[in-house]
Amino acid sequence: QVLKPLKEGKVSIYCCGPTVYNHAHVGNVRPMIVFDNLRRVLKAVGYDVLFISNYTDVDDKIINEAIKEAVSEKEITTKYIAAYETLRNTVNAPLPDVTPKVTEYMPKIIDFINVLVEKGYAYCIDGDVYFRVSKLSNYGEISNRNIDDLLVGARIEENDKKENPLDFCLWKETKVGINWDSPWSKGRPGWPTECVAMIND
Repeated sequence: QVLKPLKEGKVSIYCCGPTVYNHAHVGNVRPMIVFDNLRRVLKAVGYDVLFISNYTDVDDKIINEAIKEAVSEKEITTKYIAAYETLRNTVNAPLPDVTPKVTEYMPKIIDFINVLVEKGYAYCIDGDVYFRVSKLSNYGEISNRNIDDLLVGARIEENDKKENPLDFCLWKETKVGINWDSPWSKGRPGWPTECVAMIND
């Protein structure tokens, strides 16, 4: 396919970044290399490239690591962001132009979820908010799967609260670790919401 940028001569790339609770593994290194090469090729053929990749700095794994080490979540994420950036330099994959952190976007993430709830694309049960997959007739289109295929043999945790086993968590109430006030509960976002809010911004 011919690349047709939304803005003439400009390409914007957003790559979902690492959850920083430990040292990078090969799965974290692969996108470093792939997206750095993509950026280099696009620049080489004359495009003005804006490359953004986030740090997921709030997550159950981060909280568990902080509890295990008896330090704050911030200490864990600061340590592993530094290690990740050192590794990028080691493999000659320069840092992205912008590296937003989830914790810096919490008001926008909460606003984004609220819009989905108001429009009926999400629903709240007992302080948790879930995305209503049934509202999208083309759900699974990007992965070339339909909802029936996804349901058959799906490894989905049982959760009697959800309307549909495929509905996924946008916000979860939590009493352990870092959390934020929201219209639904004190809690933190689920990962799908985080990148979407940062991409929109």
